[in-house]
This record gives sequence, C-alpha cells and structure tokens, in this order.
Amino acid sequence: MNLTWFLFSFKGRINRGHWWIYFVMYTAIALVFARASDGWARYDAWSPLESMIMIAIGVFAAWSQIAVGVKRLHDFDMSAWWMLLFLIPVIGQFALFMLHGFQPGQPNANRFGEPPAAPDDKPMHSGET
Repeated sequence: MNLTWFLFSFKGRINRGHWWIYFVMYTAIALVFARASDGWARYDAWSPLESMIMIAIGVFAAWSQIAVGVKRLHDFDMSAWWMLLFLIPVIGQFALFMLHGFQPGQPNANRFGEPPAAPDDKPMHSGET
C-alpha cells in the first residue's frame, strides 16, 4: 500500500484493520503534540514561523483524517458526503467511529473498486476454522 495514497487520496477502499492502524497512530501522534504544546499555551506569543508550522500540521491532519474516512466509507459503498456526520457533535462522531471501526465492509466489488484484501473483513461461515 502506498502511504501517499493512503493519507491523501479520496479514491479506493480500505478495510477495518488499516483504519484501526491509522486511528491508533493518529491518536498517539495527537497526544504527543498535545503534550508537547502545553508550554505553547499562549498562541498570541507564537512567531509567524511557528504559526505557519502549526497550520500546516493541522491541514495535514485534517486532510488525512478525511481521506482515510472517505476510503473507509467507500468500503460500505457509501458516498464521501457521509463524512459530514462528523459535524454533528458527539452523535455523528460516535456513529462514524462505530461504522469505521466495527462494521465489516462489502465483501464484493462496488462502485469504488475491489474489496481490500484483509482477513478481518471476511465473514466467517459455520464450518470454517
């Protein structure tokens, strides 16, 4: 898998496993930045360079979060417009979290492409081990 495609493209599909890896890494990095920026609590004291760096990091984080979420929605054959649920405080964010993290994608090809190959999204049939 191409990291640039994974973080920046809105085309294609990803499975739950890849979404969870992204979610855990994103959360860990966000916590590190939050902890490191405790000393930067006075935003008005930032230099223009520091402000530009923080804006660039914010744009990168938001873009990648949306791109990964859209590809996960594509795995359900859902439009990217469903990402707007994120704008509904608590309920919409929780709904997207549950959908992205716990709902298996479609096992067959859909309008967004072939299913991503991963054992965690394959339905188990009785009799399989």
